Amino acid sequence: MIPVVYSNLCPVCGGDLESKEIEKHVCFRKKRSLCLFPEDFLLKEFVEFFRKCVGEPRAIQKMWAKRILRKESFAATAPTGVGKTSFGLAMSLFLALKGKRCYVIFPTSLLVIQAAETIRKYAEKAGVGTENLIGYYHGRIPKREKENFMQNLRNFKIVITTTQFLSKHYRELGHFDFIFVDDVDAILKASKNVDKLLHLLGFHYDLKTKSWVGEARGCLMVSTATAKKGKKAELFRQLLNFDIGSSRITVRNVEDVAVNDESISTLSSILEKLGTGGIIYARTGEEAEEIYESLKNKFRIGIVTATKKGDYEKFVEGEIDHLIGTAHYYGTLVRGLDLPERIS
Repeated sequence: MIPVVYSNLCPVCGGDLESKEIEKHVCFRKKRSLCLFPEDFLLKEFVEFFRKCVGEPRAIQKMWAKRILRKESFAATAPTGVGKTSFGLAMSLFLALKGKRCYVIFPTSLLVIQAAETIRKYAEKAGVGTENLIGYYHGRIPKREKENFMQNLRNFKIVITTTQFLSKHYRELGHFDFIFVDDVDAILKASKNVDKLLHLLGFHYDLKTKSWVGEARGCLMVSTATAKKGKKAELFRQLLNFDIGSSRITVRNVEDVAVNDESISTLSSILEKLGTGGIIYARTGEEAEEIYESLKNKFRIGIVTATKKGDYEKFVEGEIDHLIGTAHYYGTLVRGLDLPERIS
């Protein structure tokens, strides 16, 4: 065989690639397999990091990681419980420790609080510090903490906020290397939020040409369980080369049981049989209040609405056994829960 040299085509070192190296499947300079790419080494490092923080990653989580490490944007369309949020938080911490800026967006304040607590637990398990690394903001933090957050906003490597904060303060956020949107449906609900996400990634809208220009300096991962599209979602395909996709039904450890009786006595019987960790959804806030008043003397029960959230913390701590809320699409107990250890 005549020796061949391919100029600057070695996938490992970027130098010349010789036919002998192709035969041996090895880069002679770096002593590494030609079948491995730079992100493969980072992937191996991330998998070990994920094991320390969360546990053994699923195959789909490894696939997500590889795409992010390649700086690809994509939509993770999967049911609740697959591990989208835990992955997004672990990846944010992993990248932040390598000097990257990450932005994590949730639809509710409750999820922001949970995420901040979770990411600190991950850091503790991984044996890394989080001082001045993480900044989070929601409407319930004290005024002084809000002021401190805004003053140091661009210094945080991980920023965690609600969608509402993005809407109001996107110009102050700066650019990011990785953005994780937990529940993209809340972003698509207000189409201008899509524009703001693109701005954070490095794009800008040219009024003269009436088009988006620039290149993404980072990647975007959007999480959704329902995949409801909006007109602005088309920009994701045009600029970031991905689409929201469609919903998929997978096998889950959930039983669907229908009871054709809405009486309080039947509901009481169900709660007695199933034990603690129950969530009761009502059609309206008024109905939720009525159910609460009917059950509060018999069960350790609380109520969570847009204006009443104190019982949520009691539920987390085990001080009460059940929560009542509304079944609105963007309701607090619909979009604002990530408590598999408490909800049975």
